[in-house]
Formats: sequence, structure tokens, C-alpha cells
Amino acid sequence: MLPRRLLLTLLPSVLLIGGVVSWLLPGVVERSDVPEAERSPLEAEFDYYIDGMRRFSFEADGRTKHRLEATRVEHYPVDDHAELEQPSLLWYQTDEAPWMLRANAGTLHGTGSEAEDWLELRDDVVLTRPLQDGSTLTARSSRVDAMLATREFSTDQAVTLDTADMHMDSIGMRGNLLDNYVELLDDVRGRHEPKTR
Repeated sequence: MLPRRLLLTLLPSVLLIGGVVSWLLPGVVERSDVPEAERSPLEAEFDYYIDGMRRFSFEADGRTKHRLEATRVEHYPVDDHAELEQPSLLWYQTDEAPWMLRANAGTLHGTGSEAEDWLELRDDVVLTRPLQDGSTLTARSSRVDAMLATREFSTDQAVTLDTADMHMDSIGMRGNLLDNYVELLDDVRGRHEPKTR
């Protein structure tokens, strides 16, 4: 049996080591031990990926409604979303030039049904559309949300909108491509320089 003096000397050390181990042990749980549903979306593993994705949507009469492209797509089944690299969305218009939205990154939510599809574009979002006079309307923002089925888009971030003879700044923008309009929302400032004849 250990002498009483040695036991009293070792006891605080043993208790200290036990306390440290019990404090550290929960943080050492292996990632594979945590169910996928309980992981944060950034830790969750994707179930498939697509390099060079191109997705088309068609009207009932066979005309192309929109085309969504991305250099890479990773689908996450936990909350059914897809992360897109270099996404671009081309919305076709009947008898008019198409609208193009592109960005460095994006997230497609609700990937089960187009009626529910919501595309979040971020990191240098650019919206362009050729105009009838041959110039181009260009809008830029850090983030734009697009509803694919209804052809609506919006942002609450800073926006710049340019044409050949106009520059406008705003906080927030929304648009509906079925009605063919873009609306700048708050703190709108602009400059118009008429073309000289």
C-alpha cells in the first residue's frame, strides 16, 4: 500500500489531470461521430458535384426561358442547396434582348422544383442587358437574389447602374423582367449626360 504522504502528494495531480482530460475530451470528438444533420452547412459534405454545369428551362411552347451555367456546382443534401462557382444566368425575353446576371459565387436554394428556385448571387454581381440604341445597361452590386420562375430580382446592397449616357448610385434595387423594369430603391443619386448630335 502507498504511504499516506505519497498518496496526498499525488492526489491533487491526479485530480488536475482528470479535470483537464474531461474538459478537453468533448472537443476531441471525431467529425465522423457527429451526424451529418447536426453539422453546420459549411462542414457538411456534398453528395455530388458537376464541373461545367449548364441547365436550361423551357416555356410550354418549347422556347428557352432561361439558362443557368456555372464552372462548378456542389450539392449539399442536408438543406438541399447547391454552391455555384462563376454562375451566370441568362433570362430570355420574347422579341427582346436577354438579361444576363453573373457573379463570382452563388447559392441555388430549393433545387427540387423550379417554382421554388431562388438563386443568391454574390461577390461582384453584374446584371447586363443590351438596349435598343445599341448601348448596354449594366448594374453592379455585391449581392443579388433572383427568383427563377417569376423572373424577379432584388438586393438591399449598394448598386451602380450605368448606360452610355447615365450613371446612378442607389442602396437597393428590384426588378421584374416579365414587366421589363428595374427600380432603384433608396438614396438614389445620378448623372445624365445627353448625347451630342
